[in-house]
Amino acid sequence: MADAPVPVGSIAFLSWARQGLAGRLLLEGSSTLAGGRLQLPLRLHVVAGSGPKTPTDAALIDMPVSFHGPTDVVGIDARQVIRCEPVALASNFEPNLFASIEFDRPDLPWMFSPTAPVAGAMDRWHPWITLIVVSKGVAHVEPAVGTSQPLPSLDCPISELPPLSEAWAWAHVQINQGSDVKTVADLLAMSQW
Repeated sequence: MADAPVPVGSIAFLSWARQGLAGRLLLEGSSTLAGGRLQLPLRLHVVAGSGPKTPTDAALIDMPVSFHGPTDVVGIDARQVIRCEPVALASNFEPNLFASIEFDRPDLPWMFSPTAPVAGAMDRWHPWITLIVVSKGVAHVEPAVGTSQPLPSLDCPISELPPLSEAWAWAHVQINQGSDVKTVADLLAMSQW
């Protein structure tokens, strides 16, 4: 499947997209977790003074760099939401269709994911955020409470929620194939700038 060519001018769907340094280093397996945040090791070579120096003149300083994680998110800019299905207060949404959200940034569902894809399954990177649909009769939304609870929370029986182990299958990225013929593996590699 990864070696299958994606024809020019077609639309391709990828299982995830991750931009930036965090995505690159996660794939290289050099990250750790601390308090729900991704930490990457960083080694600085510090050389004092001016003029030519040799590698032996450098002091090494190891310091982890922390990235924002799901626990740091207190909201999503409304401009990131391009489309929602069903629309708010819709009464004619067919029950055999799936609810969905389309974001402006294609990598938003994975932007703060503190974990790497499942080993040996590069198509299974779990998003940090998921859309769930529960019956209004069994769920209650608790409003935000100041700084102690800056976001609303959902109160419902666990049995109403889908298994989070399958969250990797609930989000995808749509891309339009340009002028070069690429494989699915090439497109995945491009999605982690």
